[in-house]
Amino acid sequence: MPYSSFPTKRILTRIILILLISMVFGLLYNQFHPNGLHWRYLFNFTAYNQDLVGSHYVVISADSAMVLMEVKNLNIIDTRLAEDYSLDHIIGSVHVPLQYFLTGQFVKKLPEQGSSVLLYDENGDLDMLKFTFSLLSEQGYKEVYFLYGGYFSWLAKGFPIE
Repeated sequence: MPYSSFPTKRILTRIILILLISMVFGLLYNQFHPNGLHWRYLFNFTAYNQDLVGSHYVVISADSAMVLMEVKNLNIIDTRLAEDYSLDHIIGSVHVPLQYFLTGQFVKKLPEQGSSVLLYDENGDLDMLKFTFSLLSEQGYKEVYFLYGGYFSWLAKGFPIE
């Protein structure tokens, strides 16, 4: 029997089809899972704005934030309400309420320019954190991280708080 590539093409087609189907099911499962990452953030971890060249933000998990805190000199900003911050917060975090970002008072409480910043809120509202990113970028901050799942994800992992 002469060599034919037909069975090889059929096998390759099946493998590709299985990979595509599993990827679609994985994305759907992730979308409907309570701790799943929203599809808008799955393929866009870094957002670039034409006006803010060189500035970017990265969405990271609580595990990644813990490792990053050990490796880098990271300034942590808690944007929750004052009552929540006074009860407990991530060790070393500075309280800059979200209202301060809305009114422009945040500039007084920020760490030194150009440093790496980790932003978090109560439950990880990434749309509101992106707004704060645009304000931080205008102030010269080039490397901003968002804690996906917010403070609740930090607590769920049992990481240290004060």
